[in-house]
Amino acid sequence: MSKQAKTLAAMAGIIVVLAVVLVFVMALPEKEGPEPVYTTGGYDELFKVETSAITSIAVSNAEGSFVAQKQEDDTWMIEGLEAFAKDDTAYSDLVDTASAFQSTRVVEENPEDLEKYGLSPAQATIDITCEDGTTQQFRVGDMAPTGDGYYAQLGDSQTVHLVRVANLEMALKGERAYIDTLITPSASNTSQFPLAHTIQIEQEGAQTITIEPEDPDAETVNSYLFTQPFEARLDNENGSDFLYSFFGIAADEVVCISPTQEQIAEYGLDAPAIHFVLTYELIGDEEEGKIYTVDASLSAADEEGYCYMQVQGVDLVYKIAQSALPFLDYTFENLVSRDLYIPDYEQVEGFSVIFADGDRYDFTLTEEDGALKGESNGVEISSDVMTSFYNVLVGSRGENYIGQTDVSQMQEQMRIEYHLKDGTDDVLRFVTYDERMVMPVLNEEDGFFTMRVAFVEKIRSDCQKVLNGQTVTSGY
Repeated sequence: MSKQAKTLAAMAGIIVVLAVVLVFVMALPEKEGPEPVYTTGGYDELFKVETSAITSIAVSNAEGSFVAQKQEDDTWMIEGLEAFAKDDTAYSDLVDTASAFQSTRVVEENPEDLEKYGLSPAQATIDITCEDGTTQQFRVGDMAPTGDGYYAQLGDSQTVHLVRVANLEMALKGERAYIDTLITPSASNTSQFPLAHTIQIEQEGAQTITIEPEDPDAETVNSYLFTQPFEARLDNENGSDFLYSFFGIAADEVVCISPTQEQIAEYGLDAPAIHFVLTYELIGDEEEGKIYTVDASLSAADEEGYCYMQVQGVDLVYKIAQSALPFLDYTFENLVSRDLYIPDYEQVEGFSVIFADGDRYDFTLTEEDGALKGESNGVEISSDVMTSFYNVLVGSRGENYIGQTDVSQMQEQMRIEYHLKDGTDDVLRFVTYDERMVMPVLNEEDGFFTMRVAFVEKIRSDCQKVLNGQTVTSGY
């Protein structure tokens, strides 16, 4: 037989074998079971019901058991959690989970060993009741080694399916996951903007801090003052960030409902490391003017950087990352205002600069077409010159934080007396701290910062420049 003939004979043999196999496959009986509905998402939808048709969802898992019921207003609530603010997103996810069983593939149709799938017993069950009285059950087992889904069964079927993680995530969570973890309202809520009234912080091993608004009746963000452990103005920039850091506090999770005294001690809340009381109102709220209070205790952070928190009147324990509490990072040094004195020039009639050697410069402020001008001993001062000088006086800041300092025995080098239109004076004194530094003090209060003594001589020089019609700058 020629080589070509042998090749043709071999090909003919292969064709015969393939034909026999095809006939055998076509003769096999069809599999019983539901006809799969293939979707663009790559799964078979073996069960589907409208979310609006579900009236009850019972969940049982390693976290415990609970029943979520649809309310008359079509919202959802878990029995026993009525006293707590609820997480509407979690409830919505649960209803979505219960409304469909979506299999990405069949793992085994009639398994003899369900234990290897974590289905004997099941890790979780979801029992659904619909408004027409029909029921359905999902049973959830272990996660597949590939991490792309959970083993699960539907209803009375023994078939094990692989179901995507996202579709069964809520079945594995306990009732704690349905409680809202937002502790204070967000400052980004423009319809109900929170405005702080007072903040008091007690910290283990530290002085108690109390911060209050300078004008309690203000309806917008305004200047705040330390009133405890000393009186001082809060820094405008850092202080604003500090105040806002108390809003939008959200825990990572609720770890305990109705904790016992033993559990409170276990979470380090029997002797909290930090206790703070925040009072605020919501601008734009229907009850605008109503004062809300958050009285919270915090444990020290654990090795993983988490704290535990309790809020008075809320029978829960929250777990929250220390990094989510930026107010813990602030210190007196970055909270006490470094501003010397910032009066609104519209409230100032004039000011006097007086030096220890007797030199004195008196200035009267005037306004023309919205521009600041001035006069000193009959000499008119142009808007550019007066504005530059006034900005130097009110724009200069303390340099080095020293801490609360009694200045009663320190020698005065310079004072600036601001004569206000209401007939009162505010006096800013600069006293000798050491041979290189002076300490600014407003109205006989204690000092906190020092400045180089060169600032005093700069102001003396600036007074002369202003009288000579020269603008001045802030550097010295």
